[in-house]
Amino acid sequence: MNVEATLHNLQRDFLLDLSSGFVYDCLFDAAAALDMAEHRHKVIERFRGVLCVDEIHNVLLKVPGNRHV
Repeated sequence: MNVEATLHNLQRDFLLDLSSGFVYDCLFDAAAALDMAEHRHKVIERFRGVLCVDEIHNVLLKVPGNRHV
């Protein structure tokens, strides 16, 4: 969901009138609090199965995945 849709839903559901800058600040702070090294370790330790990649997104390029693997 993009930020504009999020702002619309927050206004509709909770009557909050927030700026996109505030939402980005919240997202930035939440992302900074993530410990990706610990998360990566847990995933490697616990994951059992097959990983299927449907799409890879890049800022300038969208590469469709192979759905028939």
